[in-house]
Amino acid sequence: MAEAPSQAPSPLVLLVEDEPILAINTQMMLSAIGLEQVEVAGSLKEAWALIDRHSFGLAILDLSLGSETSLPIAERLCGDKVPVLITTGFEEVTLPPVCVGTPILRKPFRLEDLENSLAQMR
Repeated sequence: MAEAPSQAPSPLVLLVEDEPILAINTQMMLSAIGLEQVEVAGSLKEAWALIDRHSFGLAILDLSLGSETSLPIAERLCGDKVPVLITTGFEEVTLPPVCVGTPILRKPFRLEDLENSLAQMR
């Protein structure tokens, strides 16, 4: 009897979000669509530490992190060819040249919005 094809493991996701409630909500949304391996960072410092320890297959980055932005993280990950999704409430976003074409998901977003943005990245 033939075995059912095994499903590819879901990628390790880096979620950078400085608002704890939004981080939890986004993590729940990711879990609902089958992305259950998520490392959460609430600051640039935490994000850099996670990047040094893990190899990510996907990153979801809140643009505004208090007085900082996640653009340095985006630039590094885009340069490393890691798919990146930027989330923001801002209308105008200028991305580093290496990130041109990176999708931007406007806040607030729903599960369907997140799912559609991720599907367009594939």
